[in-house]
Amino acid sequence: MTTTEPAPSNPQWGAWALLAGVVALWLLGGRDWILIIGGLAGVLFLHELGHYVAARATGMKVTEFFIGFGPKLWAFQRGETTYGIKALWAGAYVRIPGMNSLDKVDPADEPRSFRFQSYPRKIAVLLAGPAVHFVLAFILMFAVFAGTSDRTAHVSSTPWSLGQVWSNSPASEAGLRSGDKLLTFNSAPVYSFEDFANTVSRSANTEAVVTYERNGTIETTTITIGTRDDLEPDAAPTGYFGVSPEFQLPNRSLAAAAFETIDTFPRLVSDITVQFPVIVVEGFGDAFNWAIGRSNSPPAIDNTTPVGSSGGGVATEDQNRLVSIYGIASIGAQAASFGWVELVEILMVVNLFVGLFNLLPILPLDGGHAAIATYERLRSIGGRRYQVDASKLVGVTYAVVVFLVLTAGVTLIRDIIDPISLS
Repeated sequence: MTTTEPAPSNPQWGAWALLAGVVALWLLGGRDWILIIGGLAGVLFLHELGHYVAARATGMKVTEFFIGFGPKLWAFQRGETTYGIKALWAGAYVRIPGMNSLDKVDPADEPRSFRFQSYPRKIAVLLAGPAVHFVLAFILMFAVFAGTSDRTAHVSSTPWSLGQVWSNSPASEAGLRSGDKLLTFNSAPVYSFEDFANTVSRSANTEAVVTYERNGTIETTTITIGTRDDLEPDAAPTGYFGVSPEFQLPNRSLAAAAFETIDTFPRLVSDITVQFPVIVVEGFGDAFNWAIGRSNSPPAIDNTTPVGSSGGGVATEDQNRLVSIYGIASIGAQAASFGWVELVEILMVVNLFVGLFNLLPILPLDGGHAAIATYERLRSIGGRRYQVDASKLVGVTYAVVVFLVLTAGVTLIRDIIDPISLS
């Protein structure tokens, strides 16, 4: 875009399309899907907002800010920038005039074009988007630490209640339930689980009066302590109660959560960065091996066997599998059923992966533009300004785009036919 476009109209079909999409998501997976897709759209928005804020802060002109690609669903113009939503939510973009030598720019806008800026300003704008994902991942990790118990607490003296009560055990036959808090055992106060377990182990085949608290009510029951049946024949009898503990661990303070995040986050980023090349290579290879396997397999789909296990001979492997936005939403919906921590941890890893992927030095990714800006800066040492001939890179850029689009199509089809199941 060389100049600011007039504000586009907001066709009624665009609003209806957005409404139809929300209804389809609700029918497909309910509220969780809407929240997760909305969250992913929010991540895309924040990525581009990073570029946008950095561009405006460095004096560059921004003509477009869109979520999605393809036909416009809804748009409006404020000042010199057109904002809106497009139909295909496979990404987002901010358009800055003069991103390369082929981009024609109005002479009046040239001082505010990307190519006119200094190298530090270019890098600041290009890296602002990927940096957002690392900031989001850091915030999500902090949220997990701040909202969960401190697992480093010394559990032997930590308050506890009954976790799991095994079926057909002395505890279950006496009517004890998960969540009950034991108060006394034969009139002796119950403190740590370790002391309680030692007392039970010495009380095989005896009756014990147990006082416990359930929902604020104090109750008493008599329990006949059993005997473990997994011992050697000549071993002394060991008491069996039939419960596991659920420790009431203290929550971290915000300061402790911040310290633990600062300590843990760099190691997580380092581990994922080291594994990232393998994940990318194996992920793309696995996607197209699956596609080849599907093309060589019989037309009928046998849902009782892994997709690709017949005909093509390619087994489904999920460890380094690439997933589409649909796949991420499906995984997120499953994770949400386990609890908010699992969902947040998945979003944290997704953000780290997207941030690293955008730093790859290939066009049209941010890392590709940063690599070109760096090359131009090195070639400009000595006073003569050098600019890469973008026409020589058009073929490579189109090849990468086609490859990414094909991969996105394969992963989308695979995620629909062969969804990842969390267990």
